[in-house]
Amino acid sequence: MYIIEQFQTFTYNKPKDERLKEKLDPISVLANLALLPFKEKESRLTFWSDYTICIQPPNQIIPQSITRTLAGQSREDLDIIGIAVDKVTIWHKEANCPSYENLFKNAIKGLDTLIDMYTEKKSGLTVAALKYWKILMENGAAEKKQKNDEQNVEDIKFTDDERVKRIWKSNEIGKLDQLLKEIYDTKLQNQKAYNEIQQLELLIMQKQVENQKIWYN
Repeated sequence: MYIIEQFQTFTYNKPKDERLKEKLDPISVLANLALLPFKEKESRLTFWSDYTICIQPPNQIIPQSITRTLAGQSREDLDIIGIAVDKVTIWHKEANCPSYENLFKNAIKGLDTLIDMYTEKKSGLTVAALKYWKILMENGAAEKKQKNDEQNVEDIKFTDDERVKRIWKSNEIGKLDQLLKEIYDTKLQNQKAYNEIQQLELLIMQKQVENQKIWYN
């Protein structure tokens, strides 16, 4: 019965929106990526047709490969990372706000986790793509520094729905940054770190619910 229910769930969640990946909250994509080093080995990013993204662990009753196939996903869908990097680079060139740069740096650590995993699987093209997006992240952080004094954020012409950009307020980005810092500092050595991961995951889910409301309305 459980397997049937799971099959129905994943079939229902099969992405139908061709622009789905472009409509995901990019901050949530990078935040989930930053959490990957603290998850089970071979955990992966998974996104659904309700405009949410999460980390899928490898050990489930239904194998990860089957659930991803039922959901219409493949490793090519990792380009959601490139889309997220492009958006965050454009959106958050704000002066005196290092939290965005730190988000890139922590997301790069998660990207390194994916690179190691796909290198072990000898997935050459996937590894090459991941390394390219890593360069984009490094350049995104550096570009923010270079352009802080050259361009006011109000002058940027945003091509995406302005409401998506406004999901995360600056103080919430700061909270996300602080939680990630504390998680990386403790390295899961005590219960406090696990509590902080839960806080961060709840914050990410809250923002994804706000993103859902934008596209469903």
